Amino acid sequence: MTDDFDESWSRIAAGVFDATAAGQYAAAVSGVAYVGTVLAETGVEAPAVARVSPIRFAGGSTDGGELDSLLSGSVVKAKQAVAEGLAPALALTAARGWLQSVVMDTVRDADRQAVGAGITVRPKVQGWVRMLNPPSCKFCIVLGGQFYRWNQGFQSHPHCDCRHIPSQESDASDFTINPRAYFRTLDDKTQDRLFGKKDAQAIRDGADINQVVNIRGRGFSGKQLRREPDLMTVDHIYDQATSREEAIELLRMNGFISRYQ
Repeated sequence: MTDDFDESWSRIAAGVFDATAAGQYAAAVSGVAYVGTVLAETGVEAPAVARVSPIRFAGGSTDGGELDSLLSGSVVKAKQAVAEGLAPALALTAARGWLQSVVMDTVRDADRQAVGAGITVRPKVQGWVRMLNPPSCKFCIVLGGQFYRWNQGFQSHPHCDCRHIPSQESDASDFTINPRAYFRTLDDKTQDRLFGKKDAQAIRDGADINQVVNIRGRGFSGKQLRREPDLMTVDHIYDQATSREEAIELLRMNGFISRYQ
């Protein structure tokens, strides 16, 4: 790219969009297949009442905005870096890092939302359990192994790679994770890095790990949803629907699923 960030971006924007959308589509295809595979492996019979459409999860951002608008934020990041004193080449490097992170998170979210839709269209599946993919951050460690109802949005942070395990509430204990037990598998140096030295020492001394890691008070949040999204997301539908039947109908109306004939 040249020092004219806008002109340079105009030459690569379409390619970046296409590659990201293709990644979202592939992730959604994988997510849809994953639900059926997990249920089969865990012996849960839960036929789907509709077919999930992976293509619908491509081309948008996590909050329902337009994907191309999100990706073009890399130009803004580059300009901000220059304004803060970085040379253009270093500003481009910083913007590239930001863009790579956004693309990865957007692709991961397509997978998660497709999994969520795949669970929703199976009325016999009550919900899901959060599965860690170690190494995990302190917030995910506390949330890991908990059971969530089918319409509870997946809390995540940038670079989060936790996953759903479709599950019945009665079977959730099979997937539970004891946060303290997981903490003990880490060496002191890793504990200090993840939790901070004071908090890690408090946990080693017997403090309740769930109280030490206060999810609400210390920066972990769910998806920040736009009030008037350009595109509806699965999370928006969960917020609006008052029943599973209504959620399934909203998913159909917004193109996420198609009814079986």
